[in-house]
Order: sequence, then C-alpha cells, then structure tokens
Amino acid sequence: MDKEDIFDNIENYDASQLAAFINRGLFTFDELIEGTEGYLSALVKRELKQILAGSEEDDWKKAKAADTIEEYDKYLRTYPEGNYRSDAREAKERILESGMNDIWNAVDKSDTNALQEFIDKYPDSQYVARAREIINSNRPSSRERYRTSNIERLVQEVKDELIASRKLEIIIDYVSTNRVTTDEVYEEIAKNHNLFPAYIVDELEKKGIIQFSDLEEKSNIDRRFLEFIINNSIVSPEITSSSFPIEEVGKPTTEIYFWGIPASGKTCALGAILTELQHGGYVEFAEPVTTCQGYDYMTNLSNIFDKEKDVALLPPGTGTDEIFEMRYILHRNKRIYPVTFIDLAGEVIEAMYLKNGNKDLSPRQQGALDLATKLITGNHKENRKVHFFVLEYNGHEKKYKGHTQYDLLVGAMQYIKTQGVFKNATDAIYLLITKSDLTGATSNDERKQILTEYIKDHYMTFYKGLEILCKQCEITEGKVDVVPFSIGNVCFQNLCLYNNSSATVVIKNILERVKGLKTSKLFKIFGK
Repeated sequence: MDKEDIFDNIENYDASQLAAFINRGLFTFDELIEGTEGYLSALVKRELKQILAGSEEDDWKKAKAADTIEEYDKYLRTYPEGNYRSDAREAKERILESGMNDIWNAVDKSDTNALQEFIDKYPDSQYVARAREIINSNRPSSRERYRTSNIERLVQEVKDELIASRKLEIIIDYVSTNRVTTDEVYEEIAKNHNLFPAYIVDELEKKGIIQFSDLEEKSNIDRRFLEFIINNSIVSPEITSSSFPIEEVGKPTTEIYFWGIPASGKTCALGAILTELQHGGYVEFAEPVTTCQGYDYMTNLSNIFDKEKDVALLPPGTGTDEIFEMRYILHRNKRIYPVTFIDLAGEVIEAMYLKNGNKDLSPRQQGALDLATKLITGNHKENRKVHFFVLEYNGHEKKYKGHTQYDLLVGAMQYIKTQGVFKNATDAIYLLITKSDLTGATSNDERKQILTEYIKDHYMTFYKGLEILCKQCEITEGKVDVVPFSIGNVCFQNLCLYNNSSATVVIKNILERVKGLKTSKLFKIFGK
C-alpha cells in the first residue's frame, strides 16, 4: 500500500489510521492535505490534528533522546509546522558542523572532482564557499586556456622559418633552455613523421639532442629511414631543367597533362608513374624520345624510385614557371602507343586565377600562361588528350602566395571554361589526390569514397564545374574520376619507402585512353 492508494480512498480511513501512517513516515500532514484535494472531511482533519498534537511531544522527546539527523528529519517531515521545528533545525546544524571539520579536512584540495562532490553532498556547509574558491583557483584562467604550449610554438616557428639553418637553431634553443623536453619532441614526431626534414633530424642526433634509438622506440620511426640517414647523403638531388622552351607537341600522340599548384605532390607522382612505366612491366618497352624538350627532366624523374633500394630520396620542388614535354613510344602487343606527358608549371594555375580575376600578371606569369594555353588549345585535333589535376589530401588550407589551393583551382577552372580547353579531343579528366594513404582507409574502394567526400566538402565548386564541362563536352559521360594516389610511406619530408600500387592504377588508366598504331607505321612517323 502506498500513499497514492490511501489518498485515492481517503474516505475509507479514520483519523487514528491516518495518524499512524504519518508517524510511520509514509507521508506528512501537509502531503495528505495537498494530495486529497479537499476530499478529507473537516471532522477527520480536526481529529487528526488533535491526535498529532498529542503525539508531537512524545516524538520530539524521542528525537532529542536519539539526537541524530535522521530522527530530527523524521520529526520535521511529520510535523512541518510543529512547535519544535526551529529547535530541530538547529540541532541538525549542530550535528552537521560538529563532524564537518573532519569531513572537510579529509577532502583532497587538489582534486577538483572531490571538491565538487563535497559541495554537492553538503550544500549548506560553511566550507562550501571555500571549496568553490579553491576550484576556481585550480582552473586555468580563460586567457591561459587559449595560450599555446611551448611545443606548439616550437613547431609553428620551425614551420614559419624559411632559412634552413635557423630552423635547427630554433629547436636547439627551445630544448637547451628547457622550454620543451626531448620527450615532447619525440611525441610530436610520433604524431607527424614529417614534422622535420631529414637533415634537421640528422643534425639533432649529431648534437646529442635526440637519439635514433629513441626515434625508433618512442616516435615509431621505421628503422630503415634511420639507417638511410646514417649511411647515405640526405641532400635531395636537383631535377635538371630543360635548356630550351617547348614550342609545340608533336603528332600523332596522346597528350597527358598534369596540373597542380606548387607542393601538391605532382612531381613525385609523375616520378612514380614514369618509374613504373619504364620498369613495371606494363608495356613490353617504354622507349623515351631523346629529342623531346624534357628528356633530361623525365630521365631524372624516372630514376627517383630505385626498386633495388628500400628508401628513396625525394627531389626538391621544381621551378614553378617551367613546362616540360616528356615523350615515349610504348610498345605493346605489336602496336605502338605514342604518349606525351606534359608537366604544366605550378605558376600556370596561379596565372589562370589572376587572369580570370582581371589581375595584372608578371612577364614570367604571362609567358607561362601563353605557352600553356597554346599547347592545350593549339595542337592538332587528332592528338587525344587526358588531364590529371593533382591535389594534396588535407592541403585545402595551404596557401601559395596568399591564395588557397581551392581559390586557385576555381579560378583556373573558369579560365579553362572560357578558353574552351576541353572542347576538342579530350578523352578523360581525373582528380589525382596525393597522400591518400593518410585517409586511414583499409581498401581502395573505401579510400576512394573518403576522397570523393573530401573533394565535395572542400572543392565542391571546382569539382562540379569540371563535371559540367565534362557533360557539355561529352567526356566520360559527364564524370570526373577521383584517383587515390600515394608514393608510399614518406618520413622526414624527403625519404620514402616506395609503394608502386597507385602508380600502377594510373598507368592502367592511361593505357586505356592511349590511341595505338600499327608497328608498320613506326618508321613513317618517327623515322625508325
């Protein structure tokens, strides 16, 4: 039986029964009056008051004799308007305060959770104000919460510094003045294996700031990278430039254009593709045309990744205003496939962006733009064309001369549209996303899905603009294919454990698009 049942059937109980319920603590007199909403008869109510008044003295004596918080609470619940309610409250406070000193002294003042628990449990204690004061003093100020740590400042200063020797000095200064510990440095390297370039890691080890064994154990650096630093030169080889500009692309050939802003990963991607084309076994023979304008350049690119070595040394960035033509004759199944890879200067995209916005171009920018426009739109129509736009995964916030990758690409896309670049002889357009291994995907399908969502999230206007152009020009049924790309595990910015799987996929895509010729035409076309 509960109080609701009693209240619903109040007419079945007399005053003595109701008094017994109240004395047992089932409900208070006030709860009875409120819960019965006027259904309690005036006679029963009056008799009940008389009974309770007669027993209040006994209950108060019992509470005083017990002198416990529980008994005083019971008295207050039973007689909320009782004659001794003030005495009962004072007695409770006396008991609470008498034991509160011990309780407060036992609280760990350095533990914010323990202090808050004390406040919640004893909200009326005289120590609540002090507990709140300690909690506030333990918390960092609002300014302190937003202050960057020393290790964060170190990382940013090294990133912002352009002079190589100063980068090293900054790190040594932070460690030697105890603003950061070596363990903090190891921890940051563990988060990002490309935090510092190899030459800085080498110098830090030589000066005793870090240890290679700790890099392996604490930062999870592959031992092969450390062995390479110890046993080899870690100065990246320069990529030889051409001594003369390209005039036009010969015919017949399939022109394969690679677009990308500086630091997009385009050069390394091309190196992996050319390496696999010449050494991967996908064609019987990839014959370089030694008279092409970019012969030295493509020779260097195709030798970046030596399959006989575990670790490859990546090249530095190439000139932003240089355009290279790299021609091959691919031999496959008694047919030849003339292909021409064209590495468009990173400055071309910036120039297109500026031109589209009616901005002034420097002579160098104007020259790069004029040459690129001439190559793309002015060659013979029988030359089929394939375009790869190279973007870096998670590079959307990077800036080139103050412009984001997104801004530059959207501007370039508008210029491409205005010039009608894709109107004639374009067979396919791809978005090649470098550093796709950083997606964490375990399969190529999952990786492609993640990258497609990434493109839609950060490059929607550019992506949709290309799709519209593909539909208008009837290219691959209006679709722009997203191609995940990775050269492998890159560490210390210019060391790489090469993985050829991405380059293999690109070559297969290219071979599907290249127009083949019968071997009998080889002599007529190329004089062989």
